[in-house]
Amino acid sequence: MKNTMLALSLASLSMAGHAAGEPARFMLGGSLALEHSNFIDDVNDELAGTGLSLDDQGASVGSDVYAGVAVSGLSTLRLGYHRFGNQRGDISTGGLKVGDTELQGDGLYLAFDAMLPVSQQVFLGGTLGLQDWHGEATVAAGAVSEQIRDDARNVFLGVGGKVLLGGGGGAVTFGYTYYTFDEENSNDSINYDSFHVGMEAYF
Repeated sequence: MKNTMLALSLASLSMAGHAAGEPARFMLGGSLALEHSNFIDDVNDELAGTGLSLDDQGASVGSDVYAGVAVSGLSTLRLGYHRFGNQRGDISTGGLKVGDTELQGDGLYLAFDAMLPVSQQVFLGGTLGLQDWHGEATVAAGAVSEQIRDDARNVFLGVGGKVLLGGGGGAVTFGYTYYTFDEENSNDSINYDSFHVGMEAYF
């Protein structure tokens, strides 16, 4: 199913290029994202009845860099690297902090953005992609520390837009993306809500 969706994305990009009547251009981009996951909530569920709990430290900043091809600043096919914002929590019992935990994640991805014009400079659309995810959860209490690693791969979806700059050689990008990764040997999944803003340049 994943290969089929990506194949359809490639076909859509090719069709968009023919429809626009313009050659595809090389594209570079990057963004920063405010991201939050369900990691702390899932751990708290596991800790129920133990007397321990985690205090969620909230969203943190992730980053994204990519390269690819673009058609008139509209549809793009890109290969990139995403570093998810670290998810942190304080471990406490009886109101006293006894340790902390952190989830780090990153990985390569392939994505297709299908954009439609709202005006000559503003475009809105959606994203379909396939993300590799390498996660590491660290639990530390005093001098004791333990790491748990996991790998996953899954489709992600997003919505967003672009505002072209000047003569169309660049754009400001913005949007929301939802990621979900199934954990090995578990029925649980790690989910991320990601709100991003960034820049693209076309050559």
